[in-house]
Amino acid sequence: MEKKKASTMKKLTKLVSTTSQSFLDAFINDSGDQRVQKQITADIVKKLQKAAAQKSLVVLQIQEEPSNPKTKVISGWIATKTVGKDTVVLKDQSQEQQMHMVSISQIKKVSVLSPKGSQERMTK
Repeated sequence: MEKKKASTMKKLTKLVSTTSQSFLDAFINDSGDQRVQKQITADIVKKLQKAAAQKSLVVLQIQEEPSNPKTKVISGWIATKTVGKDTVVLKDQSQEQQMHMVSISQIKKVSVLSPKGSQERMTK
């Protein structure tokens, strides 16, 4: 009976110790936040690639400078068939000759309107 209690106590101590260490490590490194941001960025790229394939109208809300809280809204169609990992090229909706090259990291919100009329939104 003593061995069973000691074994259970060791397991509990080990569990608390590893949980505390992993919590402290995640707090110090902020790796959880970085993973979430990478996943959101990957989802935005997928959504933009889908919009390019469907030739959908795209509305982007971008923040040009991280220190400046002001945002800018750009609407148009994706100019290339594929979307790069870092940038997207958008043909302006109002001026056919104007194009915008936007960094994926600047995008805060994406809205996509497909030619069939369905609408999708994503916010960072």
